[in-house]
Amino acid sequence: MTETTADSMLDVDLGDAGELETLKEGEYQLTILRADIQDSKSHNDRVNLRLCMEDASNPNIDDIYVYLPVPNSEWKAADPKSHKKGSNRFKDFIDAFSVDMPLEVSRLIGLVGWALVAEEADDRDGSMRNQVRRFVVGKK
Repeated sequence: MTETTADSMLDVDLGDAGELETLKEGEYQLTILRADIQDSKSHNDRVNLRLCMEDASNPNIDDIYVYLPVPNSEWKAADPKSHKKGSNRFKDFIDAFSVDMPLEVSRLIGLVGWALVAEEADDRDGSMRNQVRRFVVGKK
């Protein structure tokens, strides 16, 4: 291991630095890079399946993050209509990526599926980012 000090010099090639791009609105084949379960920040009775996806055909496109609330009985009791919408979106994800149930989160990495992707401004800093509008079922 190289020892570093406050007066160390770094020679870093930044020739490849630059902004990542976003996809224009349309249907894209996406690959799951990372997946985990995360507590919902807005609902104490829910957890989200957090997915990081990419368009593997273009390395200049920024990653796309998706947070899918995992359907559960507490959510169904508290808000049946919202639960039905969330359950349908979750099912569309399962079908679009051909996920076997029961879902094993670690086995999602590398799966490929189709989604309708939109481009929008990020609320925090105004930069452009992509969002999955819906998962496209039945497209190979």
